[in-house]
Amino acid sequence: NVFDLVTMFTTTMAAYPYTEMKYKEGSAGFQTEGSAKSQADFLMETRFANPFTCAVWLPITKQSLTDIPGLQSLATDFLVKMHNLKKSQQLINGTASATEPGGVLTLATTITLNAGLTAKVVSPNITDVINGMATTMYLTHNHVGEMPTLANVVFVNPADFYVEFVAAKDGQGLPLYPTASLMNRVTIGNMLVIPKEEITAGTIVVCDMSKYWMSNYEGLTVEIGRINNDFITNTLCILVESRYHAFVKNLDLIGFKKGVIATLKTALLKP
Repeated sequence: NVFDLVTMFTTTMAAYPYTEMKYKEGSAGFQTEGSAKSQADFLMETRFANPFTCAVWLPITKQSLTDIPGLQSLATDFLVKMHNLKKSQQLINGTASATEPGGVLTLATTITLNAGLTAKVVSPNITDVINGMATTMYLTHNHVGEMPTLANVVFVNPADFYVEFVAAKDGQGLPLYPTASLMNRVTIGNMLVIPKEEITAGTIVVCDMSKYWMSNYEGLTVEIGRINNDFITNTLCILVESRYHAFVKNLDLIGFKKGVIATLKTALLKP
């Protein structure tokens, strides 16, 4: 899962309010003795994040619980893993609807590489693509005087991870990334490259996942009960559920970019 990559917070509010500072005008500057100081101004915008619910349940008979030792534990573990996988997947490809959060694929916008980088690299590889995207993000700002965006996570399809990292060789046939192995993670600078099958093959996402906020509004719960005519049929329902907030502030969306690997390599290629 990717829960360890986001910024977690705790709240008891269903509609979680958060405030963004929106640049208006001005910037810092230097003054001569006795001259007026530089002025900056901004607007405050308050937004509200509503919780999402991720849940799964299954029916199980009392007889099976009696006849098969440990079945309840096995069923619960099965549901918890299914719940966690779905919740993790939503942080990658969620559609930003009323029922699910916006995943990084939905939030990320297609990148246009900084003009100072294009047509400058001889035989560009995946590392050049990643660093080119990260550099472009670093040089992109919402307003004057804003701190640069530092990318820390890269998502690629597992097939691309294999081709670009695991199987990549140098001119002598030696691996370019000796520490890479199938379904592993690779570190480039301060960026963690993670294979995720939710990413379309050929696509790459570079982002600052610390800007993705996620709450434990109602943590993971496991409940056992009956529904409909379950008492008559000797059936129990096992329910696994959690409720949480998940959002990225508008000004932080510049830290989420995506692109096509082949297209970006072509853009970097020196004629």
